[in-house]
Amino acid sequence: MWQLMTEADFLQAEAGCAQILLRDSANGRTRHRLPCRHVTLRNFTEKVIKNGGRNGSYWLLDAGDLEAAAGSAKICSACTSAGLGASRSPSPITRLAVNPRADEQRASTHGAVSGASLRWIGNAKSGFEAWCSRQIDLESKPPDPRGSVTELIRGGLREMRPATRSLLRATFRAASMVAQSDVENLLFTNVDATGSLFRPLVGDGLEFEFKAGDPSGASPEPGLVCCSVYDWIARSESDAAWAKTTALATWTEVPVPGLGAITRAPAIWWILRRARFVLDQSAGAPGLFGVGLRVQVPPGLPFNAAASVKPVVDAVVLCLSAENGRSSEEGIAAMARYAGAPKDDVKALLCDDSKALLGKHRLVTQHGQVSPPDHGCIRGRLVVDASADDQWRLSARFVALG
Repeated sequence: MWQLMTEADFLQAEAGCAQILLRDSANGRTRHRLPCRHVTLRNFTEKVIKNGGRNGSYWLLDAGDLEAAAGSAKICSACTSAGLGASRSPSPITRLAVNPRADEQRASTHGAVSGASLRWIGNAKSGFEAWCSRQIDLESKPPDPRGSVTELIRGGLREMRPATRSLLRATFRAASMVAQSDVENLLFTNVDATGSLFRPLVGDGLEFEFKAGDPSGASPEPGLVCCSVYDWIARSESDAAWAKTTALATWTEVPVPGLGAITRAPAIWWILRRARFVLDQSAGAPGLFGVGLRVQVPPGLPFNAAASVKPVVDAVVLCLSAENGRSSEEGIAAMARYAGAPKDDVKALLCDDSKALLGKHRLVTQHGQVSPPDHGCIRGRLVVDASADDQWRLSARFVALG
């Protein structure tokens, strides 16, 4: 399960028609499928953000959680009438849960869906291109009811075949990106907030990149100007390419708690910012940069690189930034709760500009969500290796790209 902590989390889950578990001090444990008239953004904000989760919490149910949740939680009466209890097998996070064959049929026939199209590349479904007419089609909330490119991507991921000793490579190609958008969000989080669709494909890790340039000359039909590509890159090839980059900041095998259970950047930032790391500020802040990550996982423990890449990248970028004084005391207090650290200590570390390669910014929203200056992050990767013992370890490289 994955806890919803911010308004953005709730809206993403609602947009994906997700199944959630509501733990409420008054009503116990209740299972819902969003959108539900009994589970609203207003109620979520009141319980989780204003009251800090003291009388209720919201949990996103992954496919593997459904059976356990079904045996211990009531099903909302409104959701029962909508068919929630009819089947427990479909994935809870996407609209495919309502009709799991629909997207598979669209993907397998390579058909266009309302300004979107999927085209397989390589042999034996080793990769695909998903085309759309505008970037916003990848971020619409709620999803376009006519059918969106996101649905085609989800169907393609279900049919894609894993490759050995390779990283899942995700690339977004367009003339430009919408301001304030993150490429890792477009390629992973906005496709599947829990990462469950990516889980079978990212056992060795993943790469992501934004490649600027108009790709429409290669599009399968007129009017499609944005392309998301999912294919494979050999781990050895990826290692060689990243070895050629110039690192401005480096963390090496920092002991961390189990990253499989951490879904928020503040807890990771709190550890990395206080850890010893090498920093070169002589060249100043790069206009474009990348973040390379390596996670060492203890034997036998699960880890989903797609679910962790966003909070870890955010934490690294946050480590190289300082607070400009515009974040509210309320927001910093909420962030401190997510970090599991005293508010005054968190504030002091945020305001310490001795490591602020990326300068000073407003780093925290009113509700405690971090807002790192990551608009220049156009490339990243997270590789997964086995740990020699029971300790999780995280290594990171912040590299200049231009």
